[in-house]
Amino acid sequence: SAMAVPEPDLAAWLELAAQAGLIGPVGESCRPTAEAHVWLRSPAPQMWSALVAAWLDSDRPLPACRPDDLGCLTTTVRPRTAHLRANILEVWPAAARVGAAELRGIVAWQRPRMHEAADQVEEIVAEAVLLGLVAAGAATQALERLPADVAGAAALVEAPDPGGLIIQPDHTVMAPLSIDVATWQLLQGIARVESWGPVTMHRIDPARLRVYVAGRRVDDVLTELSRACRTPVPQSVDYAVRDAARTSPVRVYPATAIE
Repeated sequence: SAMAVPEPDLAAWLELAAQAGLIGPVGESCRPTAEAHVWLRSPAPQMWSALVAAWLDSDRPLPACRPDDLGCLTTTVRPRTAHLRANILEVWPAAARVGAAELRGIVAWQRPRMHEAADQVEEIVAEAVLLGLVAAGAATQALERLPADVAGAAALVEAPDPGGLIIQPDHTVMAPLSIDVATWQLLQGIARVESWGPVTMHRIDPARLRVYVAGRRVDDVLTELSRACRTPVPQSVDYAVRDAARTSPVRVYPATAIE
């Protein structure tokens, strides 16, 4: 609720963090580990590499996460689900747009003896979407560059670009999932979330905008928006910010003395 994200997505992220050793049980609660503090100070490619390595080696599908057994792994040398996941990724046609049903047929054809792999295609596709490896049925650059040697992933994957908002004249805002904290706080201050996916769709909310600009210079707010956007701020949004500044609520303070 505090992060304003769908609960299934948050549960999957927690499971991934547990698999990577970033959170763990402390008494009856779950807390960040010492590794988490090191991870937070690492370059973005190394952060990505650590999460992908944990995912590839895990025998638990991310959507199957349950809070009472976060990060529970088997003690086998190679978890069975990890083995099946690797085989599905090996035959995934990265250059084509495929759905779960079509991918299931490809796995059944390419791996005829691995019935379990074909049965897990839907779960693996859901994981790939959650991790940003697949968007709208098509492989992203991250999936295309996913190496067999996960330790070498940091050298192949660039850090995400934090400045990626697209503000449209109808006051909708498209934001990638990789935006930085400052940009996310800006969005939370002026807009509300409408939908989730490979990108999040927001809509500028007049009430939130009035509260956000109160006490700020209009030019500073517009500059903040411009820096966070990859496209120019539409004129309609410029007008909305200026109107919000003119109609901001007036703060009334009681007089402590009258001369």
